[in-house]
Amino acid sequence: MECHSSLDSIDCRSSNIIYLITCTKCNLQYVGETAQKLNARFNLHRSGIRNKDKINFCKRLCSHFHEGLCKDAEFTVNVIEKLEGNGRLPNGKVDLDIASLRRRKEKEWMLKLRTVYPYGLNDRVSAKTFPPLKRNKPHPLRIRTSSFHPNNSVNSFLNIFSTKLNNDIKSCMNFSRSIISSLKKSKLKALLTKINDHLVKQIEGFYILNGT
Repeated sequence: MECHSSLDSIDCRSSNIIYLITCTKCNLQYVGETAQKLNARFNLHRSGIRNKDKINFCKRLCSHFHEGLCKDAEFTVNVIEKLEGNGRLPNGKVDLDIASLRRRKEKEWMLKLRTVYPYGLNDRVSAKTFPPLKRNKPHPLRIRTSSFHPNNSVNSFLNIFSTKLNNDIKSCMNFSRSIISSLKKSKLKALLTKINDHLVKQIEGFYILNGT
C-alpha cells in the first residue's frame, strides 16, 4: 500500500503525517509519525520535555531539551510527508494498515536523514544501515587511519571537540562522525579506553578539588 498527499495544505491540524524536529542550537534532528493532529502530538512532546521522568516515549528527544547544553533550546517542526486521509477507519479507530505504512515511512526517513542515535535523536529503529549520500563533487582521497594512535591523538581530539562544543556546537557531530567513522574497530576500542581514562582522571580531580 502506498499513499501520498501534497504538502501544500499542511497546517497544525494536519494528521497522518511524518514530521521532523530540528534543534536550533545544535541541529540534531528527530523524525516522528502520528495519526494525531500535529498540534495534539506536540502537546505530548512538550509535556515529555517538561516532565521527562513521567513520559515513557521519545526519551532521548525529551532528555535533549530537558537537560545538558540544549536545555530549553528552541526547535523547528516540519512535516516531511503527508499520507492520504487521516489514518483512521470510519469508526474513528486507527487504521492498522496505514499505521504500519506510516511507521515504515518513518524508518525510511530516519535512515535517509540520519537521525538515529548517536547521529540524531531517534533510538527506535531496528536497522542502522544508512543509504549512501549523493555527492556532487568527486570524493576526496580518504585519509589513511593507520597513522592514528589514540595514545598520542586522544588529547588533541578531546581538546578540539571541547572547543567546538563551547564555540561551534553545530559542527560537533560532523567532526566526531568524520573521525570515528574512519577508524577500524581496534582503534575505536583503543580510543574508547583513552577517553574513559581521561574521564576517570577528570572525576578524580573534581573530588580532590572539592575535598570529597
